[in-house]
Amino acid sequence: MIKIEKYRKKKHKISRKDVKILDYGCGKGESVTWFKERGYNNTYGVDINPIVIRNGLTLLSEKGYSRKSLELLDKNGKTSFPENYFDFVFSNQVFEHIEDINKVINEIFRITKENGEGFHLFPAKWGPLEGHLFMPFIHWLPKNHFRKFLIFFFVSIGLEPRYPRWKETINENKKKRTEIYYNYSVNKTFYRDSSELEGVFRKFNFHVSLYLFKKNINIRELIRRFVLSNNVLLTQAKKSSNSSMRYFDEVKK
Repeated sequence: MIKIEKYRKKKHKISRKDVKILDYGCGKGESVTWFKERGYNNTYGVDINPIVIRNGLTLLSEKGYSRKSLELLDKNGKTSFPENYFDFVFSNQVFEHIEDINKVINEIFRITKENGEGFHLFPAKWGPLEGHLFMPFIHWLPKNHFRKFLIFFFVSIGLEPRYPRWKETINENKKKRTEIYYNYSVNKTFYRDSSELEGVFRKFNFHVSLYLFKKNINIRELIRRFVLSNNVLLTQAKKSSNSSMRYFDEVKK
């Protein structure tokens, strides 16, 4: 919110209703509704999960907002929005679920205006706790039997997520629950550190104006990193007349 307000002031005090905002990976659109309630009428959300989008459409209707504010991404992570459309694109705990991050950043670049900005929050790769399974250190290990064994150990001592988030584990034995958790960690999580994501954004012509929790940090920042286990990238799109086409061609190769 603070970042968007700074953007508005920098852009000659553009009104809230005229700022175009996108929540990439919006879930059922709670943040979209939140922004609309505060006067940001042109706030949209996209997600790859049809179930959460369907639930979100119901939420929007109940609030009296247009159902066109939420959209299902296609199988390649593409949106239906035109090029250079959004002033501000943000994501919250999304990038760690994306296997092909290049396609996503390329699409974000395509739909972001020249000098449009972004705010992206994602779990730190080296944070001690895996935030989906609530098990320490498992995401540090390779996606092989070592990780699976550690998950089984935590399940055996009762350290595992519980209903209602993991309904598929109800009444299952420890071996089956371990299999479910392991498969999720392998197929649904892809942790990257700040420098790797920064490199991808720069590759697609974004200027990364700030990222928190760099490798070279002092003790106080190290402790905060250990506790919070989140990273932030603030981005700004730098475009030329042919940059969008150039990066589409690069992805196709």
